[in-house]
Amino acid sequence: MKKRLFLFSALLAFIVSANATIREVTLQTDLHCENCVKTIKDKIKFEKGLKKMASDVEQKTITLTYDDKSTNSKVLAEAVRKAGYQATIIEDKIVEKSNKKKK
Repeated sequence: MKKRLFLFSALLAFIVSANATIREVTLQTDLHCENCVKTIKDKIKFEKGLKKMASDVEQKTITLTYDDKSTNSKVLAEAVRKAGYQATIIEDKIVEKSNKKKK
């Protein structure tokens, strides 16, 4: 029984990862220096589904790459707000869509 449960779990994980969509959200923030960037990064680095973060201090934006099976842009924007910064979604786009099917 345990073996069947393990195999089912492994199969389910494979199916979910095979259909993952990687998205990128750009947030307008009120950050103004590299310390702000570090603070945001430290506060959100454990958000489920977050793949990477890039920032532009001059434009006061951060771009977050994430797996949309695990999170969404609204959840990530709220995480930035909880870190103490404004976060307005200005763009949310698909970066990579994977529909791998085994033959």
